[in-house]
Amino acid sequence: MATYRLEAKGFIKRRGLEFFANFIRNHNDVISDDDTFDILRGVVKPEEVTRLFQEAFPASALMRLNARRDTRASLDFEDVVLELGGGKFLERAWSMLKRDTVRDIILRLLENALSQCAPSPGEKDFLQQRLEELQATLGLSDLERDVLLVLYFFKTSILYAPCRRGECDEKIDFVAKYLDRSVQEVRKAVSSSEKLRRYDCIDNDIDFQRSLAGFLNGVDDAPLDERFYKKNTATPLPWDFFGKLSTEHGPVLKNIITTRKPEHGVHILLRGVPGAGKTSFARSLAHELSLDCYCVAQGDSEKREYGALTKDRRFAGLQLCDTRVDRARSLLIVDEADDMLRAPGGFFSAFFGKDGNDAPHPEKALLNGVLDTVKTPTIWITNLPPDALDESTRRRFDYSIHFL
Repeated sequence: MATYRLEAKGFIKRRGLEFFANFIRNHNDVISDDDTFDILRGVVKPEEVTRLFQEAFPASALMRLNARRDTRASLDFEDVVLELGGGKFLERAWSMLKRDTVRDIILRLLENALSQCAPSPGEKDFLQQRLEELQATLGLSDLERDVLLVLYFFKTSILYAPCRRGECDEKIDFVAKYLDRSVQEVRKAVSSSEKLRRYDCIDNDIDFQRSLAGFLNGVDDAPLDERFYKKNTATPLPWDFFGKLSTEHGPVLKNIITTRKPEHGVHILLRGVPGAGKTSFARSLAHELSLDCYCVAQGDSEKREYGALTKDRRFAGLQLCDTRVDRARSLLIVDEADDMLRAPGGFFSAFFGKDGNDAPHPEKALLNGVLDTVKTPTIWITNLPPDALDESTRRRFDYSIHFL
């Protein structure tokens, strides 16, 4: 059964060939999969391969590459190249002939191929446009963008990394070779604390996240921002609908939000039983203050569309939203925030308030770091009782309302 391969042309072909040239320069081990050379399919002619190898090696060395030993005397070298196919021939040559010479030949082939696919002035492929949009939206560095592109090429069989399943160190090493960057740089770029993992562009096995493929190839035309947050467009309930909540708490909330200094965030906690009107109250408050209301993604529809929304990804979505909206004209809502706010538990936490040692619990540190750095007024909505929140977290809220 045929396997689908993403057609390599334009931007894809150009960047793929550039990455592959880096790999050939940097790789000194065996190449055990002839698919590794598939990037050259259609861009390198057999007669060109024949000429360069005949110039570099004696005929006796070249004929050893023929798999059909019994008939090798009746085949000339060009027949060997054609019979084996480009990938299989180059795999054998890489293993059986002087490697540095084979490397130089492949780099000459790549140089010729790249000279024939130079972009026209102002030309941008669809993938290139989407990649630029993704980089700008998520604030990725050029290294993070290129790491993601190489992993996308692995996923779509433009490039190959014959790693054993789950072997992240092997994959990182291959990516570093394709990018001509240090292993340390690539490892940092794909670590759990960095944007590619926090924004769910790659998974824990350092594989390209398939939920992002629809955006890059144009199947999913929803704005990229909506993977993380959405502007509320629903008509809110009238402010006076909330009676004592609006008259008693409204003036305080309005004063806190409207008089804050731009360099300081405001965090408000709405807690209480489900169905008490917390979310509706938050949306009506935004409307009452003439602020744009943005909700951090969390619901079932987002889960079906984009994959499971982890706690870390929701924190990342909140921070992303904070950097992209007009902070003076916006109010953020983090609904169903129980998992994000719940204090770390466990036997040792009960005694030390920490994770069994002297260092703050990483989840607590993440939450408190977000509360300290988000500058757009934010309302957090939870069903948790007060004692489920860590004391240091409770202190970071400017105001709290208990809905009965």
